[in-house]
Amino acid sequence: MKSMLALIVLPVLAAGLAAGGFKVVPNKENVVSSRLEGSWVADTELYERLKGSPPGKNAKPIEVRSAPEVAEKIPDKYGEFLKGRPLYMAGYLKWGDSESPFILSDLNGNPHMFTFRERDGDPMGDAESMNVMLAPAKDTKNDVLFLGGDFNNEPFRAYRRAEQAAK
Repeated sequence: MKSMLALIVLPVLAAGLAAGGFKVVPNKENVVSSRLEGSWVADTELYERLKGSPPGKNAKPIEVRSAPEVAEKIPDKYGEFLKGRPLYMAGYLKWGDSESPFILSDLNGNPHMFTFRERDGDPMGDAESMNVMLAPAKDTKNDVLFLGGDFNNEPFRAYRRAEQAAK
């Protein structure tokens, strides 16, 4: 009986589901979630090389803050979509003056960030998403963050840590 219970419970826990909501299941080997937290600014040269145009006003500074409790606030309406997906990280993404709750999971085998925004009085009533990649450097201050679109045919934008850019 114990082994049968394990077959039922373990996949649910691995999917990030908890009683009454979702739960972050950290994985220190996940490159993105282990190094995403911090402040980022556009890497002008790499951004232009990838995007085909200079960063401009849309390349606002980014700040990522871990807050695992955000996962517990995800509305049930996203349950079917998120079912079976690991939640590696949750927190807040500040993009310029706007701050949104987010979760980091995967989609089609790619690290994927889902951000939430207010709709009809529900603080997490609408979701947007983007592909996320991170190239870790020997020294974390030299990491490079890549933010893409929803799909693989959209060019990425490149960011570097704010403390590295301040040099």
